[in-house]
Order: sequence, then structure tokens, then C-alpha cells
Amino acid sequence: TEPTSTKAGAPLLYSTQDRSLPKPKRTRPNQLQLMLGCCSCKGDCSSRLCGCSKKGDICGYNCKCNNIYSSDRYGSRKSQTRCKNLFNTLVQYGIDTRAAGKDKCFMGHIFKIEDLRGHLEQTYKLNCCESSVQLKDLIPGPAKCPVCQSEWSYSWCYNDVWETHRAPRHCAKCRQCKAYRNDHCAGCNKCYFKDWSERPCPTCELDRKQKRTGKSQDLSVPKPKRKKTSRASCSCKGDCNSRRCGCSRKGLVCGEHCKCTGCKNPFTTLVEYGIDCRAAA
Repeated sequence: TEPTSTKAGAPLLYSTQDRSLPKPKRTRPNQLQLMLGCCSCKGDCSSRLCGCSKKGDICGYNCKCNNIYSSDRYGSRKSQTRCKNLFNTLVQYGIDTRAAGKDKCFMGHIFKIEDLRGHLEQTYKLNCCESSVQLKDLIPGPAKCPVCQSEWSYSWCYNDVWETHRAPRHCAKCRQCKAYRNDHCAGCNKCYFKDWSERPCPTCELDRKQKRTGKSQDLSVPKPKRKKTSRASCSCKGDCNSRRCGCSRKGLVCGEHCKCTGCKNPFTTLVEYGIDCRAAA
């Protein structure tokens, strides 16, 4: 839009857009920007949507985030930079951003950190020689202990330091770090404990057994517990002449398996007269 003036001597102001006109279509970055690896962000490049951050690279002078101009009320243009690319901070610490961008675990958590500088300067103790290493030394790859020269790696999922040969591996499909002995199954799309042997996935192996037998088993429903079959007996310490006795309460006569001494169960007398104790109870 062209500048318009209201009164004599008044500053030039920009008129508002005509809303009746259709909005211009968003243009894709040209071939030169694609060759140079430039982004066309209109924001601050602090998310994964930035083309440079997605590749693990910093924003350059040809990116649109560094070529934003603002005009004041007098019509003069001023350059304004809004770029907050997180990889610019990594370059200041001497970290290889291209190698760090290939780490799936790193790329999944780097955009969730608010204070990146404070997080990079944190120290972690190593269990081998009780020495400490800063996080910036663990990016992008393992760092060696200054005393015993053993390699240590950092897991962004667990936020802890592990020995390299025992460090958890990041599963790209599950998007989470798993144990170093785990493997991802393409059949059920889950990770399982594989160990050093070539054992099959237990979930897929159970499905194969169900197809062979023709019986499906719902693992979410617990199995019904079997009732214990116990002989009728009491554990009285007295003479069983009250309703506290288990046999008297059921209308039974105390037998050999009962623990009573000097038994005076009244149902014993009824049996002598041929009376049905169960019906009488």
C-alpha cells in the first residue's frame, strides 16, 4: 500500500489493507533458498518447524528470520532479528550441530528445554572414578573419563549418564530409550527383551500358538482362581459345645482331622439316634 497524508505537515502514515481483496497466497521458498539451505520462517525459529533447526543447522544471513524489517510512523525501515535458533547456542559451545542433529534422542528433547545454557553447563558424576563431566562435553557423542578413559554417553530420555556399552538405545519408532538388550518387533510394533540370543518376540509367538490351537486368550482378563478343596474339620481348642465350632455350625460330626480335645459335639448324639444332621441344621 502507498503512504497517504491526512493534513499538511503531518507525518506519512500507511493506510490499512482493503479486506475486500483476496489475501495473497503463501509462496514457497525459491530454488536459491533451497540450495543454500535457508528457512522461510516468520517467527523466532525456536521450534521444530524451522527448516534449519530440523536439519540441525544454524540460521544464516539469507534466511527470512534475519531479514525482517519494521517501519516506524515516519516511514523509515529498521532491520529486526527475531531468530532464536537453539543450534546457535550449541555453536557457541563448540558443539558439532550436524552430528547432533542426527541423534533422534537429542532431537526429540532439545526443543522442550527452556534454559538451554544452564542445562548444558550441568555436571554429572561418573561412577567409575567419581569424576564429573559437563553435558556439553557429552554432545554429540560419548565422552571419556579423564582418569580411566572409559566412554560414557548421555540419555535425554532418562536424563542420566550411562556407560557406552550399557547405555540405553533410542528406538526411533517408539520414540523412547529402551534397554540396550531390547529390540523392536516389526510384527507387533513393540520393543521386547531379546538378550544376546536370537529369541522371537513373545507377543507374536503367543499369537502364532493361538492360531495353531484355534483358542484365543485375553491377557487383560485375569485367570479365575481355583477353589481349594479342604476336608470339613474344625480347629477348636475346647469341647465343641457351642456354635463357634465349624462342624457344629454346618451340622456335621467332628472327625479324625479335627483338632478338638474332649469333643462334646451335640450332633454326635443325633447321629446315634439316626437323625439327619444336615437337614436338622
